[in-house]
Amino acid sequence: MKKILKITGLIIGIIILVIFVVVILFPALPTYLKVKKNCPHINDIVEVYTDNDISVSKDFETYELKGLYISAPKGTYNKDSEMIPFKDGKNFMVMVSQSELSDYNFYDVTNKFSKQDYEHFYNKLNGSIPQNTVEDIKFLRNMTLKDCLKLRGTDIKIFEELAESKEYVTDVENVSIYENNGVSGLLCDVKYNEEKEYLNLMFNHGNYEYIVTVIGENSETVRQVITSVIPTD
Repeated sequence: MKKILKITGLIIGIIILVIFVVVILFPALPTYLKVKKNCPHINDIVEVYTDNDISVSKDFETYELKGLYISAPKGTYNKDSEMIPFKDGKNFMVMVSQSELSDYNFYDVTNKFSKQDYEHFYNKLNGSIPQNTVEDIKFLRNMTLKDCLKLRGTDIKIFEELAESKEYVTDVENVSIYENNGVSGLLCDVKYNEEKEYLNLMFNHGNYEYIVTVIGENSETVRQVITSVIPTD
């Protein structure tokens, strides 16, 4: 009986030792396993947009808006709004926003952790803090499960938070790297509804961050408008 107890105690001791070693060497392992189970898109990364060969229709009209040339179907120019320069009832809409890059701040007061915590996290995984929205999105969408094992302490909690965010946004939009006509940024294909195409073109040029949103029932028209976007300088 004593021998059995000794063997049992030895086995329990070995198990405790193994758990202790794992916790010390791989503190992120529980979060790794949790994220692997709950976030099936965690290893998805940003691919390159491949439809740059789309030709803009000769029937489109071109206008200069906020430092950009943008073309859209004739008769859709909306002179009454700088934010929505093109519109055709509920069937078609183009929105253009421009903001100063210097206004960007990666941290928001609603974040769960301190600004210093996020700075440490970004520096650990990325080597630097995102300087604009495009960099921020690229970081999030290219973050993968293996990154988790590099982390310790609060960095692990932030990874879990961002992994959940990545899972959510992956369900609502597809993101591609967009390089065309002097525009270098991201193209977000939002899963809006089955009846309309919804694209966001996000990029930086000069001192500004631009977001060009095109929504329409005709997918080809929407993508032609995106292709037409060219900086004026």
